[in-house]
Amino acid sequence: TDPAVGAILLYGPDRGLVRERAQRLLDSLLVDPADPFTITELSATAIKSDGAVLADATAALTLTGERRVVRVRGTDPSLIDQMTALLETLSGADAVIVVEAGELAPRDKLRKLFETAPNAATMACYLDEGGDLERVIGQILRRHGLDAEPAAMAYLVENLGSDRLVTRGELEKLALFKDDDNS
Repeated sequence: TDPAVGAILLYGPDRGLVRERAQRLLDSLLVDPADPFTITELSATAIKSDGAVLADATAALTLTGERRVVRVRGTDPSLIDQMTALLETLSGADAVIVVEAGELAPRDKLRKLFETAPNAATMACYLDEGGDLERVIGQILRRHGLDAEPAAMAYLVENLGSDRLVTRGELEKLALFKDDDNS
């Protein structure tokens, strides 16, 4: 991740993909993503109820001197003013804010802020469809040593894809059932 980037907005209709990509981002940013001293998780509701909590979490020092990550789940119009103020001074070398949002219109103020700020980035997370969904299903099945016949793949493509985490979860269950059959 570019050290100049201090805030990343992940958004889109596929909330499962937003979460999956946010977790991958956290895994790449942190030496130990489970270390509670390097990551703070906040909801938009918590930020709205306490105007200083986001700035405090971003400014907090870690015990090991690593970069701090603040994970924000959800959005609220009240975040705009706080994010605008933070982005004016935030350095990605010290802290990174990862915001997980749902679908945001191109004119949404938060999306526009992240798209135009020099120290911010955005990542759109759209639904897996057609060939992309087939590729995702194939990757997950291969990870478990499985393959789907064309009729089975067509069925999976027709019935999965509305949410990446749901798709992954259903295929993980399928792999578990297949493992039970082989036992």
